[in-house]
Amino acid sequence: KAAKRPATVNPRIVNNLVVRPAGSCVEIRWSHELGGLSGLDGATGMRANGYDTQGAGCRFVDQRRGSTMRGGFEAWTARAGTGAGDVSARFALDARGRPLPGDASIGVGITLPDVTDDLERQPRRAPYDLGAFTSSAATAPSRSDPPAHGSR
Repeated sequence: KAAKRPATVNPRIVNNLVVRPAGSCVEIRWSHELGGLSGLDGATGMRANGYDTQGAGCRFVDQRRGSTMRGGFEAWTARAGTGAGDVSARFALDARGRPLPGDASIGVGITLPDVTDDLERQPRRAPYDLGAFTSSAATAPSRSDPPAHGSR
């Protein structure tokens, strides 16, 4: 019997920060139950995201049929269609998650015309920062949004 819940199809996950002490940073799940439940159908749509290097680091897993992806940041970015422009660094954030001056997340995001402000309703200006908050001073040139892998 097929699952009644569809998989996420070709999402767009851009300019996020993943900060955690250890464990999975990205895990695309697939289950044999009910004839197969997939968490994702198509490309990951993930570009220009930041993964913190604190603690034991990130693990990246894709359990979908035909995938053998289980590894660290380097394996994730080497995989075709995933992680273009991703950053792995020790991010310096305040207690709320805002970047501190000189942080590696500042000014390295992709400019997204449909994203006009941050979590505190501060306007986003190129070059975009990674994460939910805009810093007061961007330091790197902005990149325009590249097409998703396999897009038409």
